[in-house]
Amino acid sequence: MEGGRWDMLEWLGPDASISVFNYLDNPADLARVGAVSKSWRKFVISNQFGKRLCMTLCPEISNFTHIQLWKRYSHQNASPSTSMDWQILERAHIAYTYFAHCFLSCDSDKDCIMTCIGASSTDRFPVESIHNTLVPTDMDHMVYWRSSYWSSAGQADPNVQESLIYHLKRGLYLVNEIRIRPFKAFFQVGDPIYSAKHVRFRMGHSKF
Repeated sequence: MEGGRWDMLEWLGPDASISVFNYLDNPADLARVGAVSKSWRKFVISNQFGKRLCMTLCPEISNFTHIQLWKRYSHQNASPSTSMDWQILERAHIAYTYFAHCFLSCDSDKDCIMTCIGASSTDRFPVESIHNTLVPTDMDHMVYWRSSYWSSAGQADPNVQESLIYHLKRGLYLVNEIRIRPFKAFFQVGDPIYSAKHVRFRMGHSKF
């Protein structure tokens, strides 16, 4: 109690306060209660209400092993004496509340690819370049009477791997779907489909 005002967290106690805060179903509400005071912000972050809300909206979040943020997402007022455990909780809170906002927002970005970087090989450049993979296609794989697919140069050895590299947009993204279509040679008799034996996806900085 300060200045004749009661602090709800002190009055209810931690257990009852947690029960009340669990009813908050919007990240904006978590931001508001976290802005009441330093003690309220600490209570919100230490009890991981952002993660709880995010897991309610998307149970698959429980499969996350750790959260890693770029420096620009770090808390600007964090002091050198701030414990590592608290910094981890704070970064996780930022990430989970952002994810929750994206789940609830109808305007969230549906595509995290910014542009194409390159392909390991191309059959007929630029007609069949990697840039075609980002062009919306119709059922005949043609857009305005031009090719809308990527084709590798082809290898005599079927075990040779091909790769496509894309530049992703900045920010936090939860990738829950990756759409690919096998190459259909609509210009050949019978429209044969040339599909890969297997496909592997890797997120992060390129080693090339």
